[in-house]
Amino acid sequence: MNKRWLYILLFISLAFNLAVLGSFVFIRFFLPPPLDRMHNPEMEGRGMGDHRMQMWQQHCVDDTEMTQIKTKFADSKHALMSELAKDPIDETKIKTIMDSSLVIHSTLERRLGQRLLTLRKSMGADEAKDFFGKRPGNGRLHMQQGERIRRMRQFNRQNQQNNHRRTQ
Repeated sequence: MNKRWLYILLFISLAFNLAVLGSFVFIRFFLPPPLDRMHNPEMEGRGMGDHRMQMWQQHCVDDTEMTQIKTKFADSKHALMSELAKDPIDETKIKTIMDSSLVIHSTLERRLGQRLLTLRKSMGADEAKDFFGKRPGNGRLHMQQGERIRRMRQFNRQNQQNNHRRTQ
């Protein structure tokens, strides 16, 4: 191999190494950290081993009616998707499946509401405030994500403006 090819390969290798190093620096120091559910104050106390989760699981043990409703709903969704996948579309059948799916979903929601109500009746005021009051998000989590996205877009715009200025 002649000297010229060695220099070309050396420069390619150097450029690749700089690109890897640059991407590491960019990701490490310029991108905001991802939202971590475990350290997010909005999700505090929402782990699987949490007391509230244990209460909910104990309350819902052996609810065969709920399991049957969930199975019916999943079957309805599967039937809808398989009907939509067929080539000649039968709109009346699709609408019938959607209507039955809505009825099943309504039944599922009603059953969940009944469960929550009976669970609430078994709690004291402070316990209920703790269980139902600390809902994840309440809109703030989405605002934080929106703020993070806004900062990333602003950073990208600034980079594009700086790159444009350099080329002029």
